[in-house]
This record gives sequence, C-alpha cells and structure tokens, in this order.
Amino acid sequence: MRVLAVWIVVGSCLPCLPGACGPLRNRSSITGSVGRILIWVKMGFPGIRTLRAVNWVQPVLAASFCLCGTVAGTFVFGGCPAVDNPYRAYPSPAYNDFVAKVQPIVGPKCGNLGCHGSRDRTLTLYAVGFLRAPPPFAGASLMENQLTDTELAWNYDALRIRLLDEPDKAQARLLLKCLPVSKGGILHGGGVEVFPDTSDPNFQALAAWAKSAK
Repeated sequence: MRVLAVWIVVGSCLPCLPGACGPLRNRSSITGSVGRILIWVKMGFPGIRTLRAVNWVQPVLAASFCLCGTVAGTFVFGGCPAVDNPYRAYPSPAYNDFVAKVQPIVGPKCGNLGCHGSRDRTLTLYAVGFLRAPPPFAGASLMENQLTDTELAWNYDALRIRLLDEPDKAQARLLLKCLPVSKGGILHGGGVEVFPDTSDPNFQALAAWAKSAK
C-alpha cells in the first residue's frame, strides 16, 4: 500500500512540474495505469478535442490530479509523521551587557583582519578600524569611531549562536577556545591564545556574559 501511495503522490504531482514533459512522452519507460494517465495529461489530453480548445482545462485537470493524488497518499500513509519540537530558541544573554562589556573586548582582540575580521571566516566580527559592514547593510550612516546598531547586532548574534547546545555555558567552546590548552582550553585555529587564563578580567567579563544566557 505504501508503494501505491508513492506512485499516487509522486506520479500525480509530476504533471505540475515544468520540464517534466520530456521523460513522460516515452511510454516504454513508464508502466502501469498511473503512468499512462500521466502521459495522457502531459500530451494535452488527446481524444478530448473539444476540451483542448479551452485554455484553462489542462491546468485545472492537472491540478486536480495533484490534489487527488496528495489526498489519497495522505490517507494511505495515515498522515504526516509528527516532528518533535523542531524549534530551538537561540540563547539570549543580555544585549546591553554585550555592547558595554563584551564588544570592547572582542572587537580589538578578535575583530582584526588576521583573526575574525574577515568575511571568509566561519565567525565574522565587525570592529572599529577593521572590517565594517558594507553601506547597504550598515544601517545608520557609517562612523569611523563606533559600530552601527546593525554591526553590533550582527556581532551579538554571531557570538550568542555559539552558545546553542551548550548546557554548561561556563564550559562553552566559545570560552574554552579563548584559553591555552595548558589552562583547560581547547585548540584555537592558528594556535591563538586570546586570554592567558581564567583569572584575566576580560575573560571573566566574557564568561559572565555567556553564563547569563537563558
């Protein structure tokens, strides 16, 4: 029965797809009554000369085949399977704290051209004196001595998404990659050690912001 449902759903929807006419014109490549119906539809319903003169008949009939096939397939399959909680909200550490305490740290330390101040990096950060958003996306007029709201929001999102799927924010990869391996950190591309250890005030500020995420 499931095979029949696949025939109905997939087969009946094919006439609606642009460019599907070519493969369906070869009768020898399709077997069964569904295949013959599809060929008949794609060839313009030969044998119904009077209806072919009406321009709207063919698309209406084709749509009817799609609808009937979909409904029939749904009944055979017993409905669509339920998806278990597909939505996961991003962590939301305080935005104001990011602007006041985190951006002044990650901007000069991580936003330079040799680090994350490049668009070809997985993590891209905007920073004063380095990479800036192009004018159409910069929001307000670009100022040399401070980031725009759009650039700040980009940096905020770029860092908070890295707290996703981190049950213990204190051990998040975002934090551990900033520390030397000898101090409990993990390997950072290029061997960069952003902070010497967890006692660094800048690391503590970043860690406090990450741990505030809900």
